[in-house]
Amino acid sequence: MRDADQSLFEAMEPRLVFSSPFASFGLVAAPAFGGGLGVEVWNTEGVLSDEGEVIEGQVWVDGSGGRRSESDSLWYDRITKLDGDSRQKRDPDHAFFSENPLETNGSQFLFSDGYPAGWWFAENASDSEEVELMAEIVESPSQSAFDGTYHYTVMGYDFSDGTFYSVTGTVHIDTGDDEADWDEELGLMPRSRSNLDGISGDALVSDDGERFYLSADGRSIIFADLDTDDGAVYIGMGTRTEAVSEEQVVGGYNWVSGTTVGGGVDLSQYRLDLFDNGEYKMFNLDDWDSGIFNELGEGTWDLDGTRLTIDEDGTAFELRFRVGDDALTLVPERAYSLLAGAQPVLGLAVRDLATLPDGNPNLPQDDVVFSVPGPVEFGRPGTYQLEDDGLWYAIDLLRLAGGPSITGEVESWIDTNRLTSTAAAVTGQGLAIYTENHDQTWSVRVLTTEIAGAVGIASELEVMLDPARLAHVTGLSAGGEVLHYYQNGATNPDGSAAWAFENISVEDLTPAGLATPAFTGLVSYATSWGGLNIAGLDASGNIWSVWTAPSLAGSWTASDLTTAYGAEPLTGGLTVYLTSWRGINIAGIDAAGELQVTWWVPSFGGDWAQNSITELTSGPSLDPTTVTSYVSTWDGLNVAGIDLATGELTVYWWSPARTEAGWAVSSLSDALPNGAPAIVGGPLDGVAARDGSLNVFGRSADDSFVRVFWTPAGGVWGSDNLSTSAIPR
Repeated sequence: MRDADQSLFEAMEPRLVFSSPFASFGLVAAPAFGGGLGVEVWNTEGVLSDEGEVIEGQVWVDGSGGRRSESDSLWYDRITKLDGDSRQKRDPDHAFFSENPLETNGSQFLFSDGYPAGWWFAENASDSEEVELMAEIVESPSQSAFDGTYHYTVMGYDFSDGTFYSVTGTVHIDTGDDEADWDEELGLMPRSRSNLDGISGDALVSDDGERFYLSADGRSIIFADLDTDDGAVYIGMGTRTEAVSEEQVVGGYNWVSGTTVGGGVDLSQYRLDLFDNGEYKMFNLDDWDSGIFNELGEGTWDLDGTRLTIDEDGTAFELRFRVGDDALTLVPERAYSLLAGAQPVLGLAVRDLATLPDGNPNLPQDDVVFSVPGPVEFGRPGTYQLEDDGLWYAIDLLRLAGGPSITGEVESWIDTNRLTSTAAAVTGQGLAIYTENHDQTWSVRVLTTEIAGAVGIASELEVMLDPARLAHVTGLSAGGEVLHYYQNGATNPDGSAAWAFENISVEDLTPAGLATPAFTGLVSYATSWGGLNIAGLDASGNIWSVWTAPSLAGSWTASDLTTAYGAEPLTGGLTVYLTSWRGINIAGIDAAGELQVTWWVPSFGGDWAQNSITELTSGPSLDPTTVTSYVSTWDGLNVAGIDLATGELTVYWWSPARTEAGWAVSSLSDALPNGAPAIVGGPLDGVAARDGSLNVFGRSADDSFVRVFWTPAGGVWGSDNLSTSAIPR
């Protein structure tokens, strides 16, 4: 099992050792008897196992005198990640108000997984919608733990006139004086002060029927009024705020929103992306999941202390948020338009952890900066890894872990979910996975023999990491079938990652009447919205993509990009690089030796384009078997390879700082000091590492394994012969 904070350990039966207590408040707006809309506010408490199973749970609803018991169990049995992208999915997938909702979505909420709070949204039949605010909570908290000031957002229902209302502002909780003071920014709370009665179970309660839960990180509260006697009920959440930097808030957020203009209610869920150039884009979250990027809004954003403001281009529309002191939470403050003026907004925007930049303290870190496959002692396949002591180490996988002989390719990566270095290799017994333990020993598993029905990968081994940093290993069988081994998010009893297998050709392509292309090369990549893609060339040089996306519900399909979009056929191999603006770029060499990039951005919809970077730069022809790519931390795009005419290591590159100038081409061999080890042959691996370095790995004239690199500290290109300088392990 994953490492857990000691505070989460309980002296209970074993099944509860890694449990997570949580609570929620929900509100549903549903058609009322006699017309109009009615409301129900509910409260849940529960416990989740480490695997997301609901161990126990209870439901209460609003009523006279406060909450009343509704059920001794929840309406779902487990919570799992939705395609590994900071979202949650319930099983069964039904809502509070309906067993068969038209649409559901949710954002993860477990602090033990890095999330400060979360939400659930459902659209039911009969024009009803519901939203639920959720958090992993502190068990049996002290009263004083709640003390402080929170920026809050509230939505409620006024029984006296049958209308919904929303409020934003600050609430100051002082348990020493037994009161919570409400200060409205917009809207009107049912009371200006709540008289606190102390702790009841895991909640702070008031004599007005309100309950407050404290999130496990101590930064946020979720709360509600469930007493109908005073003529109003509501749900809300608040967070402590503190000024943060612009760099800290750049990234993607999953946002649930509610407005109450005109006394009605409209609940929605969005994807909000803040870019480091000061621009933003907002999408419908369901569209965004499906890879449909039709912007609902775009413009600029600005951060002033704790207030984040986004202004839509070409309109007077403006949204304001308060930023939580964790830089992971946004609480809506108001929406403004010329038509409606300033209106309060219910909501919670939660950071998609997959969009955190490398090095962010909210991401787990390892002592390994990055690793690459390469020949180690006596030419045996292995890996090299740069550790945070600044030294390179040669990892002889067979000597350290044992297992069957490695007969083919090796790929390596850092498993940030378990803080371990990991490698995959083609062996005589099938696909093997090698894992470094925390004591620097290594172990091996042969997944092909471990998983019933699995088929061994024979060639074209590739690894991609999805937004949840779960690994997907792909390749071809001896018969040319496309194979997929993947971490399914579960954990084995011994704490190791659980893996699954599927034969994409047999299980998906053939039943759909799609032939598996006779691939001459494969690359795999995962998009930020959870799409998984395996691209390669067929015998005619056409680019084929075997892919799946959240909208396909786990099934795979195949597309011929070259034929569909009239692109140039390619030869040799492919390389793929992805951009922060969700661009997909598939690069390769055509028959004339030109570097062609087949590319897509969200604004293209379903279309792709192709450009010759060689033609744009009047650059040299590259050896098609050596092309590699990498994207720097500052969004610099780089495609490297060996110049066919000179044998020099050459890079085509583009930087945001030279947008007007466009692409350029440079010889990295020329940039090296005299006498430095040089790369003259492939295969090449390009890596832009989390330490800001740019790296290309390949072979020297004497077949040594060489790294050509640039670091921010040095500012110039250098090289290193890892075959002689790396420390054996």
